Amino acid sequence: MAVAANDTNAELTVTYKEDIGVCGLTYSGKTGGCAPIYDGDARAGENPTIEISTQYTPESQQPILKHEFGHVYGRIHGQEPMPLMSARRNLTLKQSPNATERANPWQYNTVTVYIDRQSIRERDQQTAESEFEAAVKYLQNSGDRNVPANVTFDRVTDRDDADIVIESASLDDFTSTGSPYGHDTDNDGELEYYTSQTIRVDDDTPVDHYAYHIAYWMLTPFVSDGYMPEHLDAEDDNREHWEQNR
Repeated sequence: MAVAANDTNAELTVTYKEDIGVCGLTYSGKTGGCAPIYDGDARAGENPTIEISTQYTPESQQPILKHEFGHVYGRIHGQEPMPLMSARRNLTLKQSPNATERANPWQYNTVTVYIDRQSIRERDQQTAESEFEAAVKYLQNSGDRNVPANVTFDRVTDRDDADIVIESASLDDFTSTGSPYGHDTDNDGELEYYTSQTIRVDDDTPVDHYAYHIAYWMLTPFVSDGYMPEHLDAEDDNREHWEQNR
């Protein structure tokens, strides 16, 4: 077997990617590698590929690669050489920056937003739209230098396609809520990036205050605790200051 870098005519290609995705009939965000199994009468198809996850340290990637080559040579899980061909093994994930340490804490640079118009009183829907546009304009103008220029907020019409959902709801003890959620990819107890956020504004809140609440919660993932811009500082309730700066 000869190894060549970036050979487009290779009989077998090894690629490295963060998320393997579906391997065979199984999906797992923690899959270390994936390869076709050739045994008996099976023959290689067109462009056979071994995939190795870059989520793991180089020390873990080496046995993953050996394991996947075992599949290429016809070995299945549980066959010799063991424990190399075990379906499970202890792998070490790379340590990744936490969401709070990233300039863009979201998984992608395009953050999708859905407004649940049905949750808003019909007479307030148009004003709520204007308030949302004011909040997004503030964020796209850097949100007081907290939002990177390459991050955009795109409106979507399907709730299932949204990273952020904005809705009106009955909140007993709060005027609005909106903490983000995400993934802890390296198992350190901290989120590495955010994947979803539901912003709820209490249905008794005047609709012309919506921009303040939407901007506050949409900006929250981008700022560290205690560093919210003064005119969005919820502790001081600076809505008048916000109106002067929106």
